[in-house]
Amino acid sequence: MKVLNSHMEFKLQFDVKPPETRINISEDILLIGSCFAENIGIRLIENKFKSLINPNGILFNPISILNAIKSYKDEKIFSDNDLFFFNELWHSWEHHGDFSDMEKGNVIAKINTSQQQASFHFNKAKHIVITFGSAYVYELNDTKNIVANCHKFPQQNFTKRILSVDEIIEAFDNSGMANEQKQIILTVSPVRYLRDGLIENNLSKSVLIQAVHELVKKYNHIFYFPAYEIVIDELRDYRFFEDDFLHPNKLAVDYVWERFVETIFDEETKNIGKEISKIIHAKNHKPFNRLTKSHQLFLENYLAITKSLAIKYPLLQLENELNYFAQK
Repeated sequence: MKVLNSHMEFKLQFDVKPPETRINISEDILLIGSCFAENIGIRLIENKFKSLINPNGILFNPISILNAIKSYKDEKIFSDNDLFFFNELWHSWEHHGDFSDMEKGNVIAKINTSQQQASFHFNKAKHIVITFGSAYVYELNDTKNIVANCHKFPQQNFTKRILSVDEIIEAFDNSGMANEQKQIILTVSPVRYLRDGLIENNLSKSVLIQAVHELVKKYNHIFYFPAYEIVIDELRDYRFFEDDFLHPNKLAVDYVWERFVETIFDEETKNIGKEISKIIHAKNHKPFNRLTKSHQLFLENYLAITKSLAIKYPLLQLENELNYFAQK
């Protein structure tokens, strides 16, 4: 019988070289792109980072993502002319369906409120995290414009095609981000888009990966975080995916988050993060009986810990945790 070496590795793991500029918890972050950007963004917010996620809603293709960023930079205001009516709702070609509404005024109000928040956050942000999802785009035949969302509009009104690497680089240059004094962290979503076909999905990802590496070579302030490779090559097992076998599950996202923290955060932020994690874990703890003395002591102990961290780092928004531990 062959005995396995107890030190044998059962998965591939590779080192990710950190960027020259690391993220500090005091700095603002803007995240934009596919649903994978939302997964990381939610964890940033949970860990008290000043983050804004997808002001236009989830976006997939690089052109729509970069157009959105340019609109924040230019402080664009949307008007009725930017909307269209279909299936009893008003929509924007540049926004997710979450902004759609039966009343035109409601759509404009929601879009411009989000737009103002995005422009304000963009100006403050020291880091922009961009996640490209797909290189496939849908061009509206009437205008030849690439849309961010088709809103179930009849498919014969669109031409579907795949972007070239040069088109993505040109869109980045035109977005105004080339000269911004901000760190840009590019990622490629590990989510497979089955609607395009698996072969076509791989082609799409290859275009995105080549484009981001060309941008990294071209600009010193761009860093590539390999979320795609971590999921596809390090984890590479369907137990790390949801039941659809396409979307990374919580276990996978948690693992990528840990690699992100390890690679991107500075040492002070990593240490603060450990304290915040303990506090969040304690807040989520469900006691058998809230009236016991042991639970009251538990609350008092974590109230003191949270107060100490809030005093040391006043920028952290720990009000919810303080209120929770203060209750008797």
